[in-house]
Amino acid sequence: MNILNKANEVLGINRRNRDYVENSGGVRRQQVDDKQLCKTILAKNNLPHVPSLFVVETRRDINTFWDILYQHKAVAIKPAQGSGGSGLMLLLVDDQNNIKSKGGNKVPRDEIIFHLMGILNGDFSNGNMADKALVEPIIKDDESICRIHEDSGLSDIRIVVYKGIMQMAMLRLPCVESGGAANLHAGGIGCGIDLESGHCSYAVRYDKPIGFHPDTGYRLANIKTPYWGQISTMMGSLNDMFQMNYLGIDLVIDERRGPLLLEVNARPGLAVQIANKSGLRGLLSEADRV
Repeated sequence: MNILNKANEVLGINRRNRDYVENSGGVRRQQVDDKQLCKTILAKNNLPHVPSLFVVETRRDINTFWDILYQHKAVAIKPAQGSGGSGLMLLLVDDQNNIKSKGGNKVPRDEIIFHLMGILNGDFSNGNMADKALVEPIIKDDESICRIHEDSGLSDIRIVVYKGIMQMAMLRLPCVESGGAANLHAGGIGCGIDLESGHCSYAVRYDKPIGFHPDTGYRLANIKTPYWGQISTMMGSLNDMFQMNYLGIDLVIDERRGPLLLEVNARPGLAVQIANKSGLRGLLSEADRV
């Protein structure tokens, strides 16, 4: 089935915003848009998630940030109200206490301060509003997924949940060309996931079918998403928890802790439809009729 031949079933951005996003109250969307507030809600409900090691809210907090960085040796910096991976910075500290990027290049302190100040000033936030910077541990993929891309970055799973039911999902994989990012617009790979089995049978890159990982040659149709039963169970409570019908959930699968919620999105992207060769519009309409 070619998704382009079933345009009547494809959910577009305007319809998504009008029929699904705007139907959720502004206060409830704010709980999702603010990643730190979202983490607080997840923690209160005992759902496993990627924690914040520290939150930079003022320039003065940057002084404390260095202690956190050298203590943990590997951290991710991201805006609390960012989207689409914008504003993400990964930092590693080597044995000589040099600060480096994920790619191994030295990163000057001034560059990090400039980036943190940009986050605080709202350079990456929705609406360019003043923001705060979350400092998180760098997650390493579960071995079963890591071997697919040979540790070129971090994969994640995007799931669209409507009225408490999973509607569509994809595994997003990084590669060398994408700079270690799993985002599809950066060149990552989207693998559609069968919701019952957790198996991937179709994959796309730059909106075109792809059969093998470009770096490793791993056959993408062979992938079985680990912990799929546990992940499915986790999804059931999120709509009620945030009091929103329509959500995009991003998870990572940590090598030690298993599935961890990474982010909750009120306006999830729609590329999941391409990765599944199917449209969301018919699925959501059917859910409304139940």
